[in-house]
Amino acid sequence: MPDASPPPAPGGWDDLTGRLRDLRAAGGSPSYADLVRRVDAVRAARGVPPHERRPGRVTVYDAFRDGRTRLDVELLADLVRALGGTDADAAAWRGAHAAVAASLTRTSAG
Repeated sequence: MPDASPPPAPGGWDDLTGRLRDLRAAGGSPSYADLVRRVDAVRAARGVPPHERRPGRVTVYDAFRDGRTRLDVELLADLVRALGGTDADAAAWRGAHAAVAASLTRTSAG
């Protein structure tokens, strides 16, 4: 299984999306359509209602793009799981997401 840990001290969204791209590559570079199906399965296993499970392919593609101004934490965690990460890995990515969001909030407030 590929290393599913987030960057240790992400400086911004681009650090997270870069590491997410690394995780995708280590997992065999599944297509975005395949990732949509995998996220759907992850969410189904968690009991998410069918009409809320399936993200759009463009939404999934955008999660891997640099230059973002925000990143959906639920989708991020589900992508990590869909790429072979554990619940603990997903929690670590949530923490990295929170760190980036907090640093950007401090930067914009200061």
